[in-house]
Amino acid sequence: MKKILESLFDEYGDRQKSFQEENDRLSHNVAALHDTLNSHERRYLLRVRDDYDLIIEKTSEDSFYNGVNVGMKLMLEVLYCSKRRSL
Repeated sequence: MKKILESLFDEYGDRQKSFQEENDRLSHNVAALHDTLNSHERRYLLRVRDDYDLIIEKTSEDSFYNGVNVGMKLMLEVLYCSKRRSL
């Protein structure tokens, strides 16, 4: 089941291109900030950016899995209710 969810998430992730403008703006701002910092501060900036990206990725995966879980529960409930009505 986990491989199926991962496969679905990979397909879902491909559709996340709609945030390209925001990603471009963020990259531009990080680059501008990077140019004003010394080498020690740049390393911290890269760490912050990496941690931010990791949080975004984990949040996205978690939201996707929770959405699939809710969808499956809803599907089971609808099927159960429709079965009871037919009896």
